[in-house]
Amino acid sequence: MLIDLCVKHEAATLILVNQELKEEIAKDDQFLLRNWSYYSLKEKIAYKADRAGIQLVVE
Repeated sequence: MLIDLCVKHEAATLILVNQELKEEIAKDDQFLLRNWSYYSLKEKIAYKADRAGIQLVVE
């Protein structure tokens, strides 16, 4: 849905901010994203963004 939102609003760039902090939180919370690792989720977002022609910036 994130990439669909970017496409709908004709966004050329998607910026994910504060990722190191979020990765630490995801590691410590066993119920958060239990079906995917946080890294895997970022990879899926990157793949779909690339296919839609959206530049992904991770800070």
